[in-house]
Amino acid sequence: MFGYAYSSTPIGLILAKRFIKGDYKEVANWFPGVYFTFVALPYVAWSSALQAVPSAEDVILIIGDILCIVPFFAFQRGLGGVILVSTEFNDANLSWGDVWAFDTRIWYTILVMIVVGSMEWLFLYRLTSRREPKTQLTGDEVAEFGTPCDISHNPDVVEERERSRKDNEGINARDIVKTFAIEKKTIGGEGVGWRTKKERVVKSAVKGVSFGVRENEIYALLGPNGAGKSTIMNSLASQLTPDYGEISLGGVVCDESDLNTDHLYRDGNVSFCPQFDALFLKKTVDEHVKFYSAIRGLDWDADATQDHINAIIKLLGLEQHRTKEATELSGGYKRRLCLAVAMIGYPKVVILDEPTTGLDPAARHLVWEVLKPSVRNGYDVGAILLSSHYMDECQQLGTRIGIMIDGELVTTGELSRLQELYCTGLFVEISLQPSVVDSIKAESAAIDAFAEIGMEASVYESLPLHFKLKVGFQQDVDTNNNSITQLAEAFRMLETNKAELGIQFYSVALMSLEQIFIDLSRKQFETDEELSERKQLAQL
Repeated sequence: MFGYAYSSTPIGLILAKRFIKGDYKEVANWFPGVYFTFVALPYVAWSSALQAVPSAEDVILIIGDILCIVPFFAFQRGLGGVILVSTEFNDANLSWGDVWAFDTRIWYTILVMIVVGSMEWLFLYRLTSRREPKTQLTGDEVAEFGTPCDISHNPDVVEERERSRKDNEGINARDIVKTFAIEKKTIGGEGVGWRTKKERVVKSAVKGVSFGVRENEIYALLGPNGAGKSTIMNSLASQLTPDYGEISLGGVVCDESDLNTDHLYRDGNVSFCPQFDALFLKKTVDEHVKFYSAIRGLDWDADATQDHINAIIKLLGLEQHRTKEATELSGGYKRRLCLAVAMIGYPKVVILDEPTTGLDPAARHLVWEVLKPSVRNGYDVGAILLSSHYMDECQQLGTRIGIMIDGELVTTGELSRLQELYCTGLFVEISLQPSVVDSIKAESAAIDAFAEIGMEASVYESLPLHFKLKVGFQQDVDTNNNSITQLAEAFRMLETNKAELGIQFYSVALMSLEQIFIDLSRKQFETDEELSERKQLAQL
């Protein structure tokens, strides 16, 4: 039994890692039955053949010796050998010499289980201690997808890259590149009939992103879905291996050549709140915080630990739910519990991947109040990396904001810097009189009217009898001091030409960062559409 347990446990874990991809609770209902049925089949077939073809007994026994490398087969054969020696309980005529005789093969099955089990444990150790393999790229693919993009034209991004190289404290990502290669099977035919084809599609999820976050800073990484935020978060958490670049967390460095990343987290100074709810579904809130307190090396019975845990529970509004299992919590409270786990033990590095996803507005604001630099009362906190697709969240929390589009860090800086760079114009919405026949002509007339006062306008959105213009500030005016003056100038022009342009209603507003983010995000949507078209063409 010891030999079987020693050899079967690692192979079960290896198979689970290889084949279990979905929800564990769902898979647990079928995986054990399928597994034990599968491993029992070789012995059933072998023993049946041994009885059915006695003339080939020697050959079948040799095949059985080979099949003993399967732990369940070796256990069944050893058990069969015991039964073969004697079917009686406490047989007085049975000796140890009979049990360990060569023909019983009992000794052989135990020896094989120990040897095979040792090899399996070694393989499992290598499997779990090494990083996920990098994406295998050809030479041409490395040149096109596997190197950082050029950032020399963007001084703010270059400055952020230099900040990441200043030292190894806090959170530093340096020229991170991550690609994914997908092989799509398609069925097509031309002249010679139908055949299956494989089309390799390489997607650059992250294209050379760099940033540095220090103690008491929150770096807010903003981007639409598919921009690469979660990919770089998972790279920092070692769930993915970058194809290029290096990272450092809390003073410890790891580059793409390192075989494992255990040294990054050995001191317990890094916490990670993933995009999904990483919880034990049958454990209570208190059991979660007690478990992770032990992992962080905190003494659960110490008064300081209890004060620390109680403060986190109170901050996140979990007092009334401490005895509830994770399955009993709503989606919002599950996210709060994930955030509570990440805050345990005063970590030097905190990585939060869209922590407010699924929360209602009130709960989102509660999380903001917990993370806000203004509520720290002079206490130092670790470096925090926050990813989000909410501009208001990044504005509230970010010491600096970085915007990712299509895997690139297109801009970064403090909120005032982003406003200086991008809030350099107006949005004008115009509703036309019902009597206007040609909306396109009215759009052109409005653009010409703005040109007459030195403002360059372009159509941002267009509907019948309604359109929206993006209007740049006058180039010869200091926009930092005269944005309100130019806003007034736009109002004056529209009011003067209201009848001539056929305007029924209009509104003018300064460009906001939210609108700028939407504008930048259009590039992401265009890239996704282009990739979709490439996949469709590959299927033709």
